[in-house]
Amino acid sequence: MKFVSSVAIAVSIALGSVALSASPALAAKEKAPKAPKAVPPKLSKEFQAAYAKADAAMKANNVEEAKAGIAAASAIATTPDDKYFAGQIKLNLAQKINDRNMLRAALIDMVASQSPVMTNAPVLNLNAGLLAYEQKDYQDTIAKVLAAEQGGGATPDGLMFASDSYFRLKQPQAGLAYGKKAIDMIEASGKKADQSWYLRPRGAAYQAGLVKEGGEWSRKLVSAFPNKENWHDAVALHLNASKPQDEARADMFRLMREMGVMISRDEYRELAELLQRLQAPAEAKAVINEGVSRSLLKANDQAVGPLVSAIDGMLPADKASLTNGYKSAQAAERGSITARWAGAFMGHGDNTKAAELYRVALQKGQVDADAINFRLGLVLSRLGQKDAAIASFESAKGNYEVLGKLAAQYLRTGIVAAPAA
Repeated sequence: MKFVSSVAIAVSIALGSVALSASPALAAKEKAPKAPKAVPPKLSKEFQAAYAKADAAMKANNVEEAKAGIAAASAIATTPDDKYFAGQIKLNLAQKINDRNMLRAALIDMVASQSPVMTNAPVLNLNAGLLAYEQKDYQDTIAKVLAAEQGGGATPDGLMFASDSYFRLKQPQAGLAYGKKAIDMIEASGKKADQSWYLRPRGAAYQAGLVKEGGEWSRKLVSAFPNKENWHDAVALHLNASKPQDEARADMFRLMREMGVMISRDEYRELAELLQRLQAPAEAKAVINEGVSRSLLKANDQAVGPLVSAIDGMLPADKASLTNGYKSAQAAERGSITARWAGAFMGHGDNTKAAELYRVALQKGQVDADAINFRLGLVLSRLGQKDAAIASFESAKGNYEVLGKLAAQYLRTGIVAAPAA
């Protein structure tokens, strides 16, 4: 998983300048909250002597003696300031020898001291949390990042590590909430989150069976990165996760085709098969022809040839039925019959009649209004009536809500080519 340039964390801590401290000058990775004015430390005499001995050993690069000296100083630390400085010198040595376990322990000790000298607890907690993540201690990652957040020291990276930790602990809703917080924070700073910050929450949502939430994260992704691959995957993932029946499944492929993001032989063939089963041979034939023109299908292919023959056999009667179809659709008592005729006109490319009849069907009732609103949005889009199409797509609820929102977002955003790698 890639949230930042590397999961390897360059721990950056602003320790402040206080007595007895040989703190390294470290630049904070994220801008820390403004620290309160430093308080003079209150250190016991015994601790000062032990600290000085450990500090001298560290300056002399005598690592083992420094470790022993730090352990001795920690053992006799009694005041909060003693404990804070014991943690601080441990941190300095940990950074010097690149010991990540010692570094994490030092950060924890410094926060636990509750010393009034400590002016940067949120930064300490945040870095302890990032180290916990590095060491796969996801529960502690969450605890430390949340403590940093409560102290006003959260960063987008930290929130995203908390998000991923929740996912790894099988708490997807909390993970999604923190993923959103992370992106909201980075956008509030005028920056743009990396694409991976959308992909991880979306994948976790679908993996947890949260289909609606997965669709919402797809919409966030294509709003920020509206390239062809992301639009294709947004619909394809929803199709696979929602397991729709034939009519809704065909509508999902219709949307992919409308976007121009169908990419495979199997997608074209499946849509043509669905439309043939749904008695829409003209539309099925158009799909076959498009697949052939894009060199993704061959009309005489062993797997496609029989389908083409079946579709061709249905076309004459289907076309002839349209002669009185418009009047029959208007006269029908039930909206479901009118809607079927609207679908026939849509399949033949007569989007004007299709739009009119879909509206009549909605007025008559006894229809799946969500499905009809979605299809009405498709034909209105083809007629160039963008605002009306968006309104119709957004009227689709229930099983069509995710698809309708994606379709509306597509009309607003369109497809933007991804930048060259």
